[in-house]
Order: sequence, then C-alpha cells, then structure tokens
Amino acid sequence: MKATTATTNTPEFPRDGWTSARRCGPDGGNCVEVNLGAGDPIGVRDSKNVDDGVLVFDGPRWRSFLSATRAGRFDLH
Repeated sequence: MKATTATTNTPEFPRDGWTSARRCGPDGGNCVEVNLGAGDPIGVRDSKNVDDGVLVFDGPRWRSFLSATRAGRFDLH
C-alpha cells in the first residue's frame, strides 16, 4: 500500500501571535493557545503539542464559541 500525504487549507498564523490564558501559569499547564492574527481566521492549538494541528474559526463562529463557553455549555459536570 502506498502512503499518501494529506494536504489542508490551514492558514498560516504569525509565530509570535500565540497567547494562552494567564491561569495557565509559567509552565503552560493544561491549556490551549489562541492566535487572533489579523482577527479572522482565529487559530486554537494545544499548548503542549503545538505541532499537532490547529482548530480554525471564522469570526462569527469564534464569537459563538466564546459565548457558549462563557455560558458554561462546555463545563464538565
């Protein structure tokens, strides 16, 4: 079986544009990093596995995700 390489349309994000929450602490903790870049699209990645991929949101979906998060829709009970 021949191996193939998948290609994606993941946009490039500025290398110095990744930030994480202050609650993550100096060691990165169990957090995600967000790259707002130019504002759209927005990238989200795992702070401990930065090369494992990026979730990409457009502006309206990002705002919807933030709203749902703030409302506790993703809280584990």
